[in-house]
Amino acid sequence: MSFIIANIIGMFAFVISLYAFQQNERKKIFQLQVVSNLIYLIHYAILGAYSGGITKIMAILRDLIQSYKDKYKVLNSNVLFAIFIIIYLAFIVLNHKNLVAMLPFVSALIYTLFIWYGSVKQIKFTGVFTDSIWLVYNICVLSVPGVLAKIVSIGNLIISLIRDRKNSN
Repeated sequence: MSFIIANIIGMFAFVISLYAFQQNERKKIFQLQVVSNLIYLIHYAILGAYSGGITKIMAILRDLIQSYKDKYKVLNSNVLFAIFIIIYLAFIVLNHKNLVAMLPFVSALIYTLFIWYGSVKQIKFTGVFTDSIWLVYNICVLSVPGVLAKIVSIGNLIISLIRDRKNSN
């Protein structure tokens, strides 16, 4: 029963995430990602996929900072950026014997490197790569909506990049 509940909850997170990447403003993308990540945190906790859940806690904090860093310049700090990178690296090292548990942290590390200073286009492009890493993780932890979400999300991001390219011409 908990497997079914976790997967229903995960589907809500998936829908919100899709909508987030259709936005053309950084702030809107990150605000919606906060909501999506909070719901995914619950999803992974119910599944017992704890590295996925821990990554989502960090993603919520990271995305909140990204949402407001244009408004509050103190949030542009390289110190905050370094803290996130160090935490992700620490979790990668702590999980070095468990490749599956490392995957969310590797994905989050790469994503953070690009979103901290990247453009909307770079964020979307990086999302294709990092979602591919999450796809593998979701298959391993049996997250049905996670697998579906990442397959659709990758396609959605590619479509969004193509649409953005056509609109800029």
